[in-house]
Amino acid sequence: MFGNFDLCCPRRLRAALPTTLLRSTLFFAGLALAAPAPLAGAQSFGLTLGEPMLDLGEAAAPDEPVFGHIVDVAWGPGGAILVLDGHHRRLSAFGPDGGFLRQAGRAGEGPGEFLAPIAVEVVGENVLVFDAGLARVQRFRLDDEGLRFVDSVRLPAGARGFCAIDDLLVTIGYSEGELVHIFTLEGEHVRSFGHPFHDDPVVAQLASNGHVLCVGGDAPAVVVVPMNFPTVYVYGLDGTLRWSVELPGFDGGTVGRSPSGTGVAFGPTEDGRPGHLPVSALDVDGALLVQWGSVFKGMGSLEDITSVTSAAFDLEDGTPLDVPESLPRLDVADGNRVFSHANDPFPRVRVFELTRD
Repeated sequence: MFGNFDLCCPRRLRAALPTTLLRSTLFFAGLALAAPAPLAGAQSFGLTLGEPMLDLGEAAAPDEPVFGHIVDVAWGPGGAILVLDGHHRRLSAFGPDGGFLRQAGRAGEGPGEFLAPIAVEVVGENVLVFDAGLARVQRFRLDDEGLRFVDSVRLPAGARGFCAIDDLLVTIGYSEGELVHIFTLEGEHVRSFGHPFHDDPVVAQLASNGHVLCVGGDAPAVVVVPMNFPTVYVYGLDGTLRWSVELPGFDGGTVGRSPSGTGVAFGPTEDGRPGHLPVSALDVDGALLVQWGSVFKGMGSLEDITSVTSAAFDLEDGTPLDVPESLPRLDVADGNRVFSHANDPFPRVRVFELTRD
């Protein structure tokens, strides 16, 4: 009935369940909410994608390091392309032209090693990798000497999502009745805020998985997109809820423990229709683009979702924006470039030219 989902390895999902929690999770159902009506009065999004500028992957570039399972991508210093590989537990850097530069990491728990890396963020010269398996953030520097390990900081166990902004680390995960937690680069707690997605503490722990996106600029914000509920929340760094909105046509289905007890299972809605899961949330020139796809039986990870539905909102006030129906699954936008990565039929990263009217 349920598809077994590995939550250690999705892109901006930033979601991973601690092993101890996974093994003790009790099944629950009935979390699906009725799909909201389509958004009315939407303004034009005006997004256009060109042909791929680069295509990195096994088939496109067989001479480059082979990706095992891509869990995240990011723009690095000097226009570098950073690819985080959860299978090989390594971080690879490519030049703006796609040429291989450096790589770091291997399986392990020591400095510069990874257990379950799920996110890479870049803040200034710092390349930050969040390892959900070890509950820590490791800092690297990319320079002429390579992709060098600098130091690491431990975060409280239970962090299930991660992003970084203005020398601050942001995580999501249910703790003492709050959802979003902010730390300094040294790991000192700054503040926590955000109401959990469910009033029951046990359900809230499970349901706190989702995408977290840090937005910079004049009005920095933290965007939270839950895994199993059709609502987007946008907070200021001070914890103020700026706006929230329901995703049109999103139905989260049901969620519970996988048959093996080692993962979380997502299944159809109570009336048998396929449930949905969000696959990405990105900032596109002042607009929030959220994408989601259908869950099917036997799916191994969010990266198996390639056909998506998209919705867009003005980041300032949540005004809905019209979105082209033919958008592919996208990941991270930066200026006139946007990433798209998938692991089916083979792991690859494509870079598109992006324009917005």
